[in-house]
Amino acid sequence: MDAGSGTDSATLTGKIIQRFGLGVALAILPVATALGFIGLAIYGSFVVLILLEATTRALQRGVTRPAREALFTVVGREDKYKAKAFVDTFIYRAGDVVGAQTEGALGRLGLAVGGLVSVVVPLALVWAALGLWMGRAQAARALTLTNGGPGGGNVGLEQPIEKSVSSSVPEVLSGVTQTQAKPWL
Repeated sequence: MDAGSGTDSATLTGKIIQRFGLGVALAILPVATALGFIGLAIYGSFVVLILLEATTRALQRGVTRPAREALFTVVGREDKYKAKAFVDTFIYRAGDVVGAQTEGALGRLGLAVGGLVSVVVPLALVWAALGLWMGRAQAARALTLTNGGPGGGNVGLEQPIEKSVSSSVPEVLSGVTQTQAKPWL
């Protein structure tokens, strides 16, 4: 059972995006990851590891994935599918390889969890900053497109922004206009 899936997570994700903006929804997982690794370094127990893994999976499936899908609402269909294929194959797999190699290298150097935390926390903070930036960029692009943009209307889109929301994004998100994101986040 995944605590972060289903109708409750769709409602939660939509509320987070409405209240705080898409960038905050994208930054929740990296911040939780950083805090989880700090907790793992301090307590170093199997229970903390299980809590970290459960929290990560729930946030990834319940908040981050729908928020990531919302990023694609301001691009055309062809660009969306090309970018999603690249992210889902290359970026995720490269991240897995880099993570495994980093963990192995730190283990060979005799740096256990403490060494891993010294690598994970800064990377998670960069990841969170990138999420905030992407949320602001998406909101700015949505605003430009809905206000007529340089070419007028929905520039570069095959269909209006509201209609381009992928069916894999919960319906709650399709009712959230991306311009509602707070520009100060």
